[in-house]
Amino acid sequence: MASGRSCPAPDADLFTAEERRILRSWLRNDSEPAVRRILAKWRLPPPPPCSSALDAAVAAVLERVQLRNPRLGATVVPVPQLGGGTIFAVDPRQRARPPSIVPLARHLFTLQWLDRGATDAFRPSTYSAIPLPGTGKIVLAASDDADNSYRIAKDVAIGWAPGEAEFPESIGIVVRRQWSTLRDQANFGRWSQVRRPGLLGEDILAAWAAAVWP
Repeated sequence: MASGRSCPAPDADLFTAEERRILRSWLRNDSEPAVRRILAKWRLPPPPPCSSALDAAVAAVLERVQLRNPRLGATVVPVPQLGGGTIFAVDPRQRARPPSIVPLARHLFTLQWLDRGATDAFRPSTYSAIPLPGTGKIVLAASDDADNSYRIAKDVAIGWAPGEAEFPESIGIVVRRQWSTLRDQANFGRWSQVRRPGLLGEDILAAWAAAVWP
């Protein structure tokens, strides 16, 4: 995960002090002792393979914020730029909102992975993007939608992209890095199909997959 020095602004009232510390530590890729104490106190389920407790905690923070503010949020869309290209930003057609409001998660795509435990079973995984107020960054999260017989965190943050960076390549860097980690550390093969496209379609996902699993 890339490092970053930004963190949610102290006056962003969406986050508690502990949540801000969790986010700051994750953005810096540095699990400080105070953060480890918070994680122990929260008693979150263990993270999925190739993920950390901090990854699961960030996803939990973003979910808590949105559950606490069910009527708040904005839609995130690709916005064409005058000089060419597009960026990933809040829909400009929406009315302006207070800066402390966190945009709701935007569905990127849902994949179908072959379940290695059962050759005829498939496991869906949903990828979302959530802009993080006060940072200029977009958090990418993956959610394991399968039913598990053991308690495990199903949502994890897999990385972040600069909000002003070129879309969709800024997202692709994070996604391909996660796929490569699953390939190298958990022996994952290529996903079987795009179960549900979202902001990203099957063609570009297939191209990214070909780069990871040539």
